Amino acid sequence: MGDPLSTISGVLAVTTAAIQSTKFLIDTINGIKDAPKVVKEIGDDLQALKSVLEELFAAMKGPKPPVLRRGGVEGALKHCDQYCTAFGQLLSKWSNETTGDKMSLLTRLKVYFGEDKIEGFREKLRDTKLTLNLALGAATVLTIAQNPDMKDVKDGLLKTREATIVEGKVKAETELNTIEQCLERLPRAEPEKDKSDEEEIDKLNERRISKQLLINMSDEALAELVFARTGQEQTIKGTKATNAGFAYAGNRNAPAGWTGTRKQNISETTADGSGSVAFAGNSWGDVDIMDQRSRAEK
Repeated sequence: MGDPLSTISGVLAVTTAAIQSTKFLIDTINGIKDAPKVVKEIGDDLQALKSVLEELFAAMKGPKPPVLRRGGVEGALKHCDQYCTAFGQLLSKWSNETTGDKMSLLTRLKVYFGEDKIEGFREKLRDTKLTLNLALGAATVLTIAQNPDMKDVKDGLLKTREATIVEGKVKAETELNTIEQCLERLPRAEPEKDKSDEEEIDKLNERRISKQLLINMSDEALAELVFARTGQEQTIKGTKATNAGFAYAGNRNAPAGWTGTRKQNISETTADGSGSVAFAGNSWGDVDIMDQRSRAEK
């Protein structure tokens, strides 16, 4: 059984890394003279995300529900650190190579990313913020619900939060389904696939990861909220990973003391395609889903 203190320390470390990579990118953008409007807008998105990351870091230091130690939080943080670091390094390199002409930097951005990819990066920022805000909101409601003085309004608070999460999850699932359909329409095998197809697949896969992380966090938060309200078993049905993707539902990185506290009804868990990983149930300790997907691809 995993040590909950080491789990917290691990998530704190990942949160710190995400804050640092986000701050590096913000500082890089702020250091660009006459930065194009689109770059400034990315800076605003990053500043909003950084505020959420700092709130999460502060919350992790206090007595908060296990929802903040779940895989959805950790996965979103790792993804955030990766894409912010990569974009920051690229932007820093380009800004140093230009002569200060904002059109030069903007042209490079558009040539490398294209308008849709610039918006795709901003979409990832928004999805990460949504995912982390979802976890923080659930943690806050769960903490309030534990207060004996809130007994009379506990069910109403929990139900309201559940409804909000379900609404967001349905939207994310609809968007994920659209992404999956786009991937299915693209050629998968050589020599049919050209460079533009590969770039489109990469772009869609990045969007898919962000949506899946948001859905995963929704499932984890809902499991906590429903159990706090009813004490009933958690139903997990239809967890599916496709196209070398990953999906998980249930309770990951569960803390000590959870034995016997989660009854689960699990069905229809599938992984379709090479490199796909699907997980449903409980796990203790630091299970790295991204590492499991890398193993599956070998």
